[in-house]
Order: sequence, then C-alpha cells, then structure tokens
Amino acid sequence: TFWQVVLSFPPIAVGAFGLAYATRDGGATWEPFHPQEGDLHLNSLLLASGGIFLAGEAGTVLLSDDGGHTWESRPPEYEGSFHGLTALSDGSVLVQGLRGHVFRTFDTGRTWCPVESLGPALLNAGLQLGSGRIILGGTARWAFVAPFPGAAFSRVPLPLTTAVSVWMETGDGHLLSLGEAGAVRLPAP
Repeated sequence: TFWQVVLSFPPIAVGAFGLAYATRDGGATWEPFHPQEGDLHLNSLLLASGGIFLAGEAGTVLLSDDGGHTWESRPPEYEGSFHGLTALSDGSVLVQGLRGHVFRTFDTGRTWCPVESLGPALLNAGLQLGSGRIILGGTARWAFVAPFPGAAFSRVPLPLTTAVSVWMETGDGHLLSLGEAGAVRLPAP
C-alpha cells in the first residue's frame, strides 16, 4: 500500500512496510529503493527548501538533498510515529504524528524544537493558508490552528465527521478537506 507520492525529480512514492519506489520515465516503470534499513511504515513526503523530507514510524525523519538518491536520518528526539510534514513560509518544517506530537526545524532537520502536544489526536494533514495561519488535522475530526509560525495552536471546531488526510485552500479562501468523506468544502478557520 502506498501512502504518498512527491513530485520531485525523480517522482517518489512511499508506503507501508518500507515500500519506496521512484520513476525516471514519467511513471511507465517504477524502481524500488531503500531509504533506510528495515520495514517501518513510511507515511509522508514533503518537497521543501533544502530537499525532500520523509517521515514515518518509530520517529523516522529522513532528508535527501540530492533528489532521493541518498537519505540521511534527521529525527527529533521522539520514538512515536510521524504521519505528516508541513512546510511553512518562514522556511521551517513541521513534522506531526501520534498523540498530537509536533516538532519544528529551521535547519533541515539538524535540530528540532517541540511544539506543544495537541492532545490524543493523530495528526497527518497540515497546511499554511494564504493568511499565514497554520492548520493541522487528522483522525480527531477537528482542527488545530495557529495564527502564524511559532504561535500556539488552538483547537477549532469544524463540521468534520470523518478523518482528514489532506487540507487544501481554494481560490476563494475556503478550506477543502480531503479524507474518508471525500472532498468537503469548509469555511476557513
């Protein structure tokens, strides 16, 4: 099972039990590769300033600064699983996961600062809106919003009935939640 694809060059797909593939011919063929030893789930990819981040089980955070050819371990001091990565406008990156744990890096994962735990939620979806606000969500059926990078997150009620996999902002300033319920249009928090 694949969890996520990043459109880097080459495009990369990762998933369950260490599954990782890359294509160099537009998806006609896919070649397996091994960003790390073992068969831990690889849950999220992010193409950001500084390279490609990969997050997964057991505190896994990897970085490739050469298009996915080589990977270096850059984990925060946390052994729980990570399910999402979010790029912010100030160049920092968030990694979020089990039990509401969120960490932030300004230096491509060399150092990480913990963000307050946001409760028992599994957080996988993250987005910085055009307004600068940051929204995180996942299986808890609510959202956590910070007004700008570095600010505290607050729990915000949204009319969500199922888990969220991805947030998107529409051209007219609404929020699109993609997940178990399909695509659901929501007011911006």
